[in-house]
Amino acid sequence: EREKLGGIKTLLVSYPRSGNTLLRNLIERLTGIVTGSDNRPDRKLSRDLAVKFGLVGEGVTNRVQVVKTHYPERSGFPVCAHRIILLVRNPYDA
Repeated sequence: EREKLGGIKTLLVSYPRSGNTLLRNLIERLTGIVTGSDNRPDRKLSRDLAVKFGLVGEGVTNRVQVVKTHYPERSGFPVCAHRIILLVRNPYDA
């Protein structure tokens, strides 16, 4: 059934430095759902995030339910999604 979580992809959309790594950690620890990203897994940042924060889905888009993206500020692998979480940071705190 399409409504089961496994069949629905959600994009976590944010501008860089908005707290997406913190939110991904919260999602993973509270729900057990592994999050991915549209970055290339061979990039240094992807490897660092995977090691430092335990984000094992870093650089993965096809086997995860939640995919982080910074598009259009940075383009990564194209991802189709049915839902979006938009993370907005207060610009006065930046």
